[in-house]
Amino acid sequence: MGLLQLLASLTLVAGLVGTCHAYSLGDFVPTARRGQFQTQRTQWHDVHGQHCPKFGHDQLVSLPIPKPQAFRPGDNYKIQFSFAGDQFVTPWLLVMGRYLSLVSYLDVELTHTGGELRSVRAAVYDLPHRDAAAHPLLVSQWANASHWPKPLLVQYRWVAGAEVRGDRALLLLFAAAAALLGLVLSNAYRSYRRHLAAFVVAVAAPTQPKAD
Repeated sequence: MGLLQLLASLTLVAGLVGTCHAYSLGDFVPTARRGQFQTQRTQWHDVHGQHCPKFGHDQLVSLPIPKPQAFRPGDNYKIQFSFAGDQFVTPWLLVMGRYLSLVSYLDVELTHTGGELRSVRAAVYDLPHRDAAAHPLLVSQWANASHWPKPLLVQYRWVAGAEVRGDRALLLLFAAAAALLGLVLSNAYRSYRRHLAAFVVAVAAPTQPKAD
């Protein structure tokens, strides 16, 4: 491993340490969605800022779902989300269908460490009766087959993971640098070991006196 490779490896490690604080509190996390029904899948569509999760903030949003072409009442409709530039993608989530509850909502759990998004989990639940009774307009919009877009309730919940301290990250960086430097020196020593051995033998050998 040469000096340039060593520097490249150190740059990569430093970059990984530096990404630990990509988000600040309240920043929007880029989000996209796509749908699936019958045998069709839509393209990815960016979710508008007011419907995206805000880093570190629990919130409930009403995400409008436009009517897909050729969609028929009773068809199953699944939705999939992508967060942070496709770093985290949910499985397909069934939110509409003939045998589902009238109104469903999504619960999305986002785990973060410091300023970094670590994981995302999503699940579909029936809207509790008390919440349905408190939002009759929402229920009527779901019940009306001709009303589109459908307001999909999405609950974003943030969970704090184990914090990685900055001084520990620096120690890891220095340890990686020391390991890489040791590897370079070891390779250099192996390359010139025979020359060093020959030099030691030559120095240690007794000097023959010259004949008069």
